[in-house]
Amino acid sequence: MIAFNIIPASYFNSGASAASNNLAGMTSDIQDSNISLYSSYVIEQVRAAISTLASTPSATFVPDTSFASYSIGASTVSDFYNTGGASTVFDHRKFSTGSSNHRQLQARALYIDVPPTEIYESGLYTPTGVSAVPLERVPFYENNFTNIAGWIPDIDVLKNGANTGDQTFTTDYTVMHDDMDNSSCEQTDTASSSRNYVTNEEFYYAGGGTTTDCPNASRGDFYPIVVAASAIPVTSASTVTSRMYTANDGVVDQLVAAAVSTVDDTISLTIE
Repeated sequence: MIAFNIIPASYFNSGASAASNNLAGMTSDIQDSNISLYSSYVIEQVRAAISTLASTPSATFVPDTSFASYSIGASTVSDFYNTGGASTVFDHRKFSTGSSNHRQLQARALYIDVPPTEIYESGLYTPTGVSAVPLERVPFYENNFTNIAGWIPDIDVLKNGANTGDQTFTTDYTVMHDDMDNSSCEQTDTASSSRNYVTNEEFYYAGGGTTTDCPNASRGDFYPIVVAASAIPVTSASTVTSRMYTANDGVVDQLVAAAVSTVDDTISLTIE
């Protein structure tokens, strides 16, 4: 893994459909610009990685988590703000309080394999070298791994004995996914009415001698329940963190090797 970032799903969507995690007024032009920024970020990360691997094939990487402040030319991510027209601002980190105003966050990861030396040969392509090698020759992939990652703070009332949810990760974060009911695939814990949380549910529940798949289980969906009552206007901040394993053991939601490392990314959200 060479990059890992939390990105609000609305940053890549246009239109006004709440079901699609869009923000009202987002245009397709802004959407295209945001996608282009992320594509440029991915390309830069891949080219930086193959530059390192070309000289040090055994190199290891600390995954980059800087997309929230990424800039290229005159374009910048600016912590997931967009400006539309003279006065319209879309803050993809801002939520209106209330459980009906929940929106999805994404955990996006970028992976690369050590490329064969043949990718640097010119063939039909000129010039040669790391900066010019066609990307289709480079073994990398990027995907939305929201459902494989771990998320906090979640609901999880029962495991720690208090209605605060998991606030920190254990080493094996997979044991922290919230329990699902064996028959209905509903979250077994009841969400607090006095704190914000992000979904972090199991995709199956094994109990009573059976295993039930829960295809509609959710992860990374942020619920803005409360704000600070003492503030005028009323606003509050909430921090969400996601975690994944980084080893090249395959993209799996379990601890594969004892020496495997993890990577976290954090996003600060505003509730009003």
